[in-house]
Amino acid sequence: MNSKEIFEATVDKIIFYNQDNHYTIAKVIDTIRGKNIVVTGTFIDLHEGEHVKIWGEWITNKKYGPQIKVNNYIAITPNTIEGIKKYLASGLIKGIGPAMAERIVKRFGTQTIEIIENSIERLKEVDGIGEHRVSIIKTAWEEQKDIKDIMMFLQEKGVSVTHAVKIYKTYKKKAFEILKEDPYRLSYDIYGIGFKTADTIALKLGISPHSVQRAKAGIIYVLRERATHGNTYFPYLPLMEITTELLQTEDHVVYDGMNVLEKERKVVRTEDSENNNIVYLSLLYDAEKNVAKNIHRILSSNSYNSESDIAINSSYGAFDFTYEQKEAIRRARKEKIVIITGGPGTGKTTITKALIQLFKQDGLSVALCAPTGRAAKRMQELTGTEAKTIHRLLEFQPKTRTFLYNGENRLKTDVLIIDEASMLDITLANDLFQSLVSETKVVIIGDVDQLPSVGPGNVLRDFISSSSLPCVFLKEIFRQKDDSHIIRNAHKINQGIFPETDNSLHTKSDFFFLECESAENILEEIKKVFIQKEQLKNSFGLHSYPQVLCPMNKGLLGTMTMNSELQKLMNHNYAGVTRGSRTFHVDDRVIQLKNNYDKDIYNGDIGVIKNIDQDLQEIMVNFEGKIVSFEFNELDELDLAYAITIHKSQGSEYESVIVPVHTQNFMMLQRNLIYTAITRGAKLVILIGSRKALELAITTNKIERRFSGLKNCLQDTIKNL
Repeated sequence: MNSKEIFEATVDKIIFYNQDNHYTIAKVIDTIRGKNIVVTGTFIDLHEGEHVKIWGEWITNKKYGPQIKVNNYIAITPNTIEGIKKYLASGLIKGIGPAMAERIVKRFGTQTIEIIENSIERLKEVDGIGEHRVSIIKTAWEEQKDIKDIMMFLQEKGVSVTHAVKIYKTYKKKAFEILKEDPYRLSYDIYGIGFKTADTIALKLGISPHSVQRAKAGIIYVLRERATHGNTYFPYLPLMEITTELLQTEDHVVYDGMNVLEKERKVVRTEDSENNNIVYLSLLYDAEKNVAKNIHRILSSNSYNSESDIAINSSYGAFDFTYEQKEAIRRARKEKIVIITGGPGTGKTTITKALIQLFKQDGLSVALCAPTGRAAKRMQELTGTEAKTIHRLLEFQPKTRTFLYNGENRLKTDVLIIDEASMLDITLANDLFQSLVSETKVVIIGDVDQLPSVGPGNVLRDFISSSSLPCVFLKEIFRQKDDSHIIRNAHKINQGIFPETDNSLHTKSDFFFLECESAENILEEIKKVFIQKEQLKNSFGLHSYPQVLCPMNKGLLGTMTMNSELQKLMNHNYAGVTRGSRTFHVDDRVIQLKNNYDKDIYNGDIGVIKNIDQDLQEIMVNFEGKIVSFEFNELDELDLAYAITIHKSQGSEYESVIVPVHTQNFMMLQRNLIYTAITRGAKLVILIGSRKALELAITTNKIERRFSGLKNCLQDTIKNL
């Protein structure tokens, strides 16, 4: 059987759809013959109920029998009651779900499509549709018409439906113009579209693989990629080699691209302290220089200071400060900028509370901030004083993507206390320090042994290693937290010593190591702990089930597999919405994957799905009291959070954590990773894995090498003070 067919049909059921390449298997009903036919091929955004004209040929699949391989198709507006009803109920139009589609078609019959197209206000004749719902439907209807054209164009360029929607949402009707002018903009402007996707589109649009435009985009991509691994710059020659290999082009093309980028000042080529040629993205070069310049500006200005130990003792006369703590408080009151660093239990919170009280007694205004929402919330809970994220402190303006407080309009506060400073990257540090008036005292608090920031730079470590700023190291464990094994073991691990462990869960301890050799057994043991969640809650005074912290995303013990397994175990709400390999249900724990300034939520924020509205195509997520709405096409910003990476947990504190430890993650098994993970647990820490893997992690004390020039900038700028 291999005959050509041209026929019209109604899509009855989508059997299979691959979101990446649009390959679809669907059952359709031939509108003339009434015959059920299985069709296979590439379809853009095909929906059940949709009416299509198909060009194809019969083939015989060995397993599934006769079917039509589709060569081309066009969408046709359905014209039967059932066809229209199914078409509208498919989720194609935001604001219309199955129940609403039933009511609309009951009211307007075969005229429904014409009414939506030409007299949409009449939809208010349908029960449950008001002005707001009409507006939603009208926008969605117009968008889906525009987006069909863009999708058909992008289909030929190998772009997924998800990416096509994002391109349309970002550029609207300018999409064609922007794609033809500079398709590489996609990788800069749109979250989830990387260089390789943009490059594929560019090449299919006719851009030469050996063009300077492509070379420029390749260099920027490689530098941005290195920045995601913490580097503010990269050595020149390796950068040229990597880009040439990536683009599979000639050396001279990449060198020409570099020269143009330098002239446009999109990159800065300079030398490091050892006279090696290096290249910065100009944004990161300027950020390092500006941080050093603004710290110099603040240090050069006078401000109130008091070194009185009497004030310390009179404020906390009944409190037994250690010498280290008194020294930290004294230096903070004396110096313009001071760094206080130490591990858990060394009194950082006590010092912060004392400083707040002492500064306020002196009549000074005090502002508290931290890099993330969870860190700021924790700071506020521990100190009893309002704390804000740096974005909220500087009053980020979503419409302009700028801060209200900046180098031209500076924030006036006598004292600024920054917590969890290990999370501070160079761009955020630049935004913060340029926004402070010169008279501000700055107290920087953090644990330098934690993992460095997710963003580019090594800010806290560079501050300390530059020896340009006063620094107090807290080493004495002051707070045992009722003889907390978590705190004691955190310090042991940080010193390279194997922790004191219990191997069975009981209330005499708060730190456990359950030994398992195979990855499969570790996964099963974690699931067993989750099954005991109610018993754990009662025994350890917990309010929720544990947070799993994984070294990696991939693998049997990575977040992807762990989330899938734990979701099946913990959530039996089967109705949900699927995007790619992930399905979201009501009551799922989820994590935000990027900063979304419009929604005022940030990378690493964790929430719980409270509602899924199939009609409005929205998910409502409760981020610790803040309800945020996501459209279905925004769901790549979210991931399940039964398990998250240890990197994502920075700055957060959870009642209880579980950490899988296995040699399959040997590339990530390092001391600061395990140290960071266990210091996230407040009441209970459970390590599950092999002793060999834990020993390997504890004895591997490699500090992640990051290319960062801040240390040298500080030394060069501040040396003459």
